[in-house]
Amino acid sequence: MCKTLFRGKPTNLIDLDALPEYHKWVKDGWIYGYLIGKDVIVGEIVDFENDFFATEFWCRVKPETVGQFTGLRDNNGIGIYEGDIIRYKLFSDKPPSKRPKKKYISVCRRVCWDNKCASYELEREYEVREYPYSTTYNYGWRSDCEVVGNIHDNPELLEASNE
Repeated sequence: MCKTLFRGKPTNLIDLDALPEYHKWVKDGWIYGYLIGKDVIVGEIVDFENDFFATEFWCRVKPETVGQFTGLRDNNGIGIYEGDIIRYKLFSDKPPSKRPKKKYISVCRRVCWDNKCASYELEREYEVREYPYSTTYNYGWRSDCEVVGNIHDNPELLEASNE
């Protein structure tokens, strides 16, 4: 059975000393688990009856920060989530006189869902389509990418890349 993981920023600070059951689910200010509705992330189901179920924990999160795990990992083995910013090398299409010495340039793009293709892709500012990638068919997925941040904690990475 496929488990669909999500992450989100908690609406309230989590005291890991008071709530040790959260340790394996919290990292760098994010809580990881399974999404219920638009703003609650829960842990594994620990008890299930006909008319109720209980989870390891539940945590209300800011809905605008929720991102789904793509099923892919960067070249360091880090899981890639919707809203992450990844850096990769792109062939420079500038004329040779204006091109850097290296023919490849490093760019950052946001990971986002594309409803038309039903896949995750790298957001772009121009009409030429980046190579889409999907959790089921990784057409054109770049193995040289690296997660360098996300749109909530590091929006400046996208601004710097677009200059």
